[in-house]
Amino acid sequence: MVKEKRPADIFNTIQNNDQIQHIVQKPTETTSKKSFYIIENSNKSLVSIQNRKHGNNNELSEDLLEKYRLIATHTSDLIVFTTFDVNPIFKFISPSHKKVLGYDEKDLLGKPGLDFIHENDKERITAILLTYNDAKINGTITPELLENAQKLDFRFLDKSGHFHFLQSTVDIINDELLFISKDITEQKKTEEALYRSEKKYRQLFENLNQGIWVLDDNAFTTYLNSFMAQLIGYTPDEMIGKCLYDFMDDIWKKIAKEKLKHVLDHIDKEYEFEFLKKNKTRIYTSIHMSPLFDKDGTYHGVIVSVQDISERKRMEHELHDKLDKLQKNELATLNIMEDLHNTINALTVAETQIREKNQALEKINSELSYTREELTLLNGDLEKKIKERTDDVEKLLKQKDEFIDQLGHDLKTPLTPLIILLPIIKEREKDPHLKELLEVISNNLYYMKNLVIKTLTLAQLNSPNTQLLLHELDLSKQIRNILDMNKPLFEGKNVIIENNIPDETIVLADLIQIKELFDNLISNAVKYSQENNVKITLDAKKLDDFIVVSIKDAGIGLEPQQIQHVFDEFYKADYSRHDLKSTGLGLSICKRIVEKHGGHIWVESLGKGKGSTFCFTLKTPIDKLE
Repeated sequence: MVKEKRPADIFNTIQNNDQIQHIVQKPTETTSKKSFYIIENSNKSLVSIQNRKHGNNNELSEDLLEKYRLIATHTSDLIVFTTFDVNPIFKFISPSHKKVLGYDEKDLLGKPGLDFIHENDKERITAILLTYNDAKINGTITPELLENAQKLDFRFLDKSGHFHFLQSTVDIINDELLFISKDITEQKKTEEALYRSEKKYRQLFENLNQGIWVLDDNAFTTYLNSFMAQLIGYTPDEMIGKCLYDFMDDIWKKIAKEKLKHVLDHIDKEYEFEFLKKNKTRIYTSIHMSPLFDKDGTYHGVIVSVQDISERKRMEHELHDKLDKLQKNELATLNIMEDLHNTINALTVAETQIREKNQALEKINSELSYTREELTLLNGDLEKKIKERTDDVEKLLKQKDEFIDQLGHDLKTPLTPLIILLPIIKEREKDPHLKELLEVISNNLYYMKNLVIKTLTLAQLNSPNTQLLLHELDLSKQIRNILDMNKPLFEGKNVIIENNIPDETIVLADLIQIKELFDNLISNAVKYSQENNVKITLDAKKLDDFIVVSIKDAGIGLEPQQIQHVFDEFYKADYSRHDLKSTGLGLSICKRIVEKHGGHIWVESLGKGKGSTFCFTLKTPIDKLE
């Protein structure tokens, strides 16, 4: 901050002694007589009033006059003499105006000073001039008024049209006003930048979602944000000036004092503290303390960031209680594991029974087909016998369908609660070994569920009572829809699909079954691809009244002996025997779907590692035949 100048020491603050000695020299030849006269008279007036204030009535020496003239001429401060009235007129300006404001004498002398003052500063300057002018008119200009000359900050227009911030002292010398000013524009800019910076960081601190608490080196509060005050139930005004320890009980006071002693040794250390709120309740916090230093590197306090962890503490306590309960229920968990083991054994037995019953169903279907052929050949004399046999067959078919439905229900019922409960048990279990066992069980459960669904699907397709809902389908359009739905299957792999099926390729098919057919074949192509590079090519061509569809992949391929059994139920190639996601029924289902549509399916492969091509036929509508 600039120290306020007084008339008695005004020239001592303009320049130091070395500077004064440096500028004591003869007047330049370019100095006008008028300027010299004004300077000389002004300097005499200055010295006269100084002598008067200090009781010195000695006449001004020529040497001293010369020194003051040189100071007024060469100082970097702006020295101005004006008339003594409300709108002062410039009578003298120091040469420094040229360097600082760009003005020559001719630019200012004889002109009103207020014309160069910023509009927002004129009222304040005018009020001071009125005070001085009233004192002059009323004859009340006293030594005290002169001694207490005011320091003014105002904006002054330079010759280029820009305003400078000036800081001036005003003195009354005889019938003139003396203004001695400094250009403080850069200081003002610095102060404004500091103000904006301080305001920005205060706004930042106020908007933080955590408490900010600034303490001096004796742990007394010098600043805190509103969030910090609200955290412990006070207002900021109530906490300013209070000691940190005022908000703790005796135990935590002792801990806090010890931590603050070592704050310089643990700059990045975080602590947990307990504070007493205004309502006498307690709040658990996590705090981070950082020391504060002045520009000389002297420690003068600490800034503390405070986070409320009361909820976390509560959750930790609840978690501890739950862990105790889980440990007490460990025996119950082991019992559940034993039950699960028994269930898995039962499911294994069920798988064998399902396979046997499917074989029986196939035999029944074969017999039914033969029976129907016999019934067709029987003549009218055997009508009664045929009816009786037909009733028996239909009864058998009904029993078979009911058996399939009941079997599906019986198999799904024990699986559903296990599939729901296992993830819960796995989440609660902390023993890594048990969690691994639970993962194995879970995978087997999902395998069994998928197996049941696939088995029932196959059984329904084997049933002669299953009816297809045939529609005219645009195969190319349906393939695009199916590929869109299978995008999640392609994630993590580089999948290239070439769909060469022409537009307007119309087939007569059941939409749901066709989607199942393509889903199985496309998923197989992705599953049995080599590494993560997958290329699938889809083609279709017309052959008589059929459309021949092919799905070609660049996967692991098939050996001749594998091709013979690839459509058998529960058959798996060697490459997938340990894959629990594969039931060995997908291609069997594909075969039944195609045969239900009156078509034929087969596979071609050049051998291991050379890919496979699955082909099948679908009928075209009669009106689409050429």
